[in-house]
Amino acid sequence: DLDRIAHWVGQGATISDRVAALIKEVNKAA
Repeated sequence: DLDRIAHWVGQGATISDRVAALIKEVNKAA
């Protein structure tokens, strides 16, 4: 869930390159 990921990042969670790429793909498709 993108909102949950955004929340994790907001809390200072580190995201892996794989997750960052996934977010990029989702944002591109949106």
